[in-house]
Amino acid sequence: YNAVEFETVKTKAVKIEIQSQKDFAGGIHEFFLK
Repeated sequence: YNAVEFETVKTKAVKIEIQSQKDFAGGIHEFFLK
């Protein structure tokens, strides 16, 4: 799997969009907000 990290920001909303490869299963296994 791939792990990603981002710099700290302040926000009131979060939107996650993914694009998976055709004919392959995929998704987000874990997502953390602090």
